[in-house]
Amino acid sequence: MRKRLFVLILSFFLALTTYGQASFFDPTFGMGGKNILSGYGQILAIALQPDDKIVAVGNIGGAHVARFNPGGTPDSSFGTNGFYTALTSISLRDVLLQPDGKIVAAGRASSGDDKYATIRLNSDGSPDLSFGTSGVVTIDIGPGTENGYGVALQADGKLVIAGSCSPSNIGVARLKENGIVDSSFGTNGIEKSIYCSGVAKVGVTTDGKIVVGGTAPSTHGYNLMLVRYLSDGSLDPSFNSTGIVYTLAGDAGSNYGRGMKLQPDDKILLAGSASYGSEGSNFVIVRYNTDGTLDASFGSGGITSVDFDNNDDGGGGIAIAPDGKIILCGSSIEGDKSRVAMACLENNGLLNTTWGNSGKIVSTWGDVYDGASDIVLQPDSKVLLSGVSSSDNVGNHNPVLARYTSYPNSIENTQAQRSDLFYPNPAKDRLFVSDIAANISSIFVTNTTGERFRLHMADNTSIDVTQWPTGLYLFSIIKNDGTCLSERVFVEE
Repeated sequence: MRKRLFVLILSFFLALTTYGQASFFDPTFGMGGKNILSGYGQILAIALQPDDKIVAVGNIGGAHVARFNPGGTPDSSFGTNGFYTALTSISLRDVLLQPDGKIVAAGRASSGDDKYATIRLNSDGSPDLSFGTSGVVTIDIGPGTENGYGVALQADGKLVIAGSCSPSNIGVARLKENGIVDSSFGTNGIEKSIYCSGVAKVGVTTDGKIVVGGTAPSTHGYNLMLVRYLSDGSLDPSFNSTGIVYTLAGDAGSNYGRGMKLQPDDKILLAGSASYGSEGSNFVIVRYNTDGTLDASFGSGGITSVDFDNNDDGGGGIAIAPDGKIILCGSSIEGDKSRVAMACLENNGLLNTTWGNSGKIVSTWGDVYDGASDIVLQPDSKVLLSGVSSSDNVGNHNPVLARYTSYPNSIENTQAQRSDLFYPNPAKDRLFVSDIAANISSIFVTNTTGERFRLHMADNTSIDVTQWPTGLYLFSIIKNDGTCLSERVFVEE
C-alpha cells in the first residue's frame, strides 16, 4: 500500500514539475535558464544563427550588438569579447541575418538631427566596409524626430527599413545591397505619406510587397494599423482597396500594435495590447488575409485576446512554430511588479492548453520589473526570449536573455534525465552524489513552488535532506567543464 501511495504522490509532483512555473526554465542555459547581464539597458531583438549562436541588439550594457554561445555565454570570437559598439550615437531596435552570414540591424542615429540608422557587420562582428561608411548608413527621413523600428530583407538583397518620423508618419526607406539609398522606391528612396501613432515591424511578402504594422493616430482612435506598399513604394490598392487597414480589437482608443510577423502563406499577424473592461489590458493578436480582411478562421472573427488574471498585460513578440502554432511574449503587471508573460495559440487562434499552464506561462527574471521584447523558437523547439529585468524601482534595468524548455511539451525532458546522479532516490535522510557527477562546480535546486537555491555540500559527496519538506526537487549540476546535468529527486518522510 505504501509503495502504491508513493507512486501516486510521485506522479502528482511530477505533474507539478511538468506544468509548474519554475520548471519551464532551461537549466542548460545561463544560470538556471537566465542570463541577466551587467550594465544598464535591454535587449530589444534577437536572431538565431544556423549554429545556434544568438545575435542580440539593443542597449546591452553600452554595446549595440552582442553574440552569445548556445549556452548563453558571450561569444569571444565576435567583436570585442562578444560585443560590438558603433562609433556613432546609435540605438538599435531590430536585427536580421543575411544568407551570407552578415548581420543587419536598424534603429536611430541621434548625433545632431535624428536619422534612421542601419549597420551591417561581418559574421565575426567587424563592420562590413562594403556597406555605407564603415558599415553604417544613416538616412534623413525629414526634419524632426526619426526612429527606425524594423528592418526586412528582400529576395533581391535590398533592405527595407521602417519607422516613424515627424510629425506623425510612417517612414519607409529602401537600401541597395551596398547601403546606397534606392531611388526607385518612393521619392528618392523614401516613402512617408501615411499618418500613424507608432510603428512596430516591417515585413516583405513572397511576391515582394512591403507590410508595416503599428498603431493608428488619434484621428483613427488608436486602432491597430497595417499598411501594405507595392515594391515601388506606392500603396497597394488590392489591400483593403486603400492599402491601409484599421482594426478595433478591444475598447475604443486602447489598441496598440507592437509586433508583426508574416506567416509562410503571407497571412499577417499583428500583436500588441488592448483594454477589455474589467480585465484591464490584454495580449491581443489579429490575423489578416492577404487582401487585408480579417481571417474569420482565427480566434473570434480574426481576433484573439489573452488575459493573465485580470492584470494589465502587453504583448508584441511573435514566434511561429513549424506546425503553425503561435507563441506571444510580453509582460503582465500585477501591482507594482511586472512579470514576463507568454501565451501559446493553436493555428486557429485558440489557446493551446497542453502548453505551459493551460496555454500560458508567467515567470520572473528579477524582483521588480521584467519584460520580454522578442522571442525566437530554436530548431530543438526551446523558446528563447530577450528583454529587460530590474531588481529595484529606480530604473537600474539590466539586459536579459532567457531560455525555456522545449515547445510544445511543457517540460517532459529539459535534457536527457539521469537516474544515476544521486542515490538513493527517493531519499529519506541523506542523498549521496555518484561518481558520474564528479568535478562539480555548482548545484542548484528548484522545488515545486518555484523557489531556487544554490546548494553547498560540506563533504562534496552527500547532502543532508532530513529537514527538507517532502516533495519533488529538480537538481541542476554544473560541472567544471561547463556541462549541465539534471535529475529529479523525491524526498520522502
